[in-house]
Amino acid sequence: SGGPLISSGSLASCVLSLSIDGADNIYRLSWPTLQKITPAGATTTLYEWSPDRTSGDVSRLRYSAADSNGNVYFTYQYSSGFRYIYKISPDGVLGPMLAPGVGQGYGPNPGYLAVAKNGVVFVMDQDDGKIRRLTADGALSVVAAFEGAAGGIAVDGSENVYFVAGNATPGFVDGVGENARFRGVSGLALDRAGHVYVFDSGNQAIRKIMP
Repeated sequence: SGGPLISSGSLASCVLSLSIDGADNIYRLSWPTLQKITPAGATTTLYEWSPDRTSGDVSRLRYSAADSNGNVYFTYQYSSGFRYIYKISPDGVLGPMLAPGVGQGYGPNPGYLAVAKNGVVFVMDQDDGKIRRLTADGALSVVAAFEGAAGGIAVDGSENVYFVAGNATPGFVDGVGENARFRGVSGLALDRAGHVYVFDSGNQAIRKIMP
């Protein structure tokens, strides 16, 4: 190969999340910028947070996901502790808040995000153990519930949702269904063939789940 698309020297000091759109552009959310990286390696800054928008605390920016059209969604935590979801368009325009947190159906902790091809956003709430479906007009509905620790969420073209969660003893074991063991999942991805790739951060490994 010709080497990495993103060299280690070009990485921001704190990369919070990476996502990819339908044209294979990579979106890197880091403090204080959201950057777009084309398949050719060209990097542009879509949005930059200024001190008047945030307190400068990197922990306020959380998770992000890109849709097939290059819109990027991210969660942001205000000093009150509530988190909200915002959308940034391909030309770098920060849109209005999609929906508020507590009191409007999100639950206390919207976290991992995934976006379907039709623009529907799926939100994993790690505190109340629910995954919610958010449409463009702000309608929210619960599509799944889980117990225990959870990390990562992905969705396919038919709005099938994939996630890893449970109360099992952590480990590093390959197997079918509940026989598999992970240690600190922090990201999922799907390919066109339906394989699920799991970033098992606790084991410092990328795992593959067959359809």
